[in-house]
Amino acid sequence: VADFDRLLKIRPNDAMALNNRGFNRQRLGQYREALADYDAALKLNDKYVMALQNKAWLLATCPDDSIRNGGQAFQAAKTACELREWKDFTDIKALAASYAEAKDFKNAVKFQEKVVEMTTGDQKTTEQEILNKVNQKLTDMVADSLNTLHSKLDEIPPQNLAYAVSVLMDKFLTVSGRPSNITASANVTLGSSEMSPDQVRSILKGATKEVKKQPTKASKDKVVDISPNDNKAK
Repeated sequence: VADFDRLLKIRPNDAMALNNRGFNRQRLGQYREALADYDAALKLNDKYVMALQNKAWLLATCPDDSIRNGGQAFQAAKTACELREWKDFTDIKALAASYAEAKDFKNAVKFQEKVVEMTTGDQKTTEQEILNKVNQKLTDMVADSLNTLHSKLDEIPPQNLAYAVSVLMDKFLTVSGRPSNITASANVTLGSSEMSPDQVRSILKGATKEVKKQPTKASKDKVVDISPNDNKAK
């Protein structure tokens, strides 16, 4: 950092020096100062890809919650991807991280899959491990959401139960790598205007079971049919 401090006294408008100082500050845990350096570099050159990528990573993964910002991380990463025409996997990896920070695991999986496709050897293995972790977060989110709804069923008016479960299915289950017909099957089952909590519990039990059975690596072609467990709550 001190070396770049001295350089910037001589050349205060050196975007590369600002970016490099920011990167070193980030490694030292000086997160706000690092962000300020990235922003200063981008003010001098708004097409400086490495500053955009570094900013995206900081905003998406910073240990300091007050620094992280999924929306701003997304904008920086997306711009980097566009400037290099989506040909550099490190830009796309930063974009996947920004989606994960924003809790949009559907797109985090989608773009991390692209990273895996673009890499080889040990790097590919590393990126696949990251993809597996994102997929696991997605599975956990779906299961947790189903469990939350399961615990609140008695508080939902019967005429609203079908709608409540339908919304949840649409929001959380129709995602990359998850069988799209989970939603269709559930909605067909939820066709009646009123349902008892026990009927919905039966559907949720089947849905949760199928979500947990899905492989960690997303599969786009697997078809799963979900129906109540003999129409009885267990």
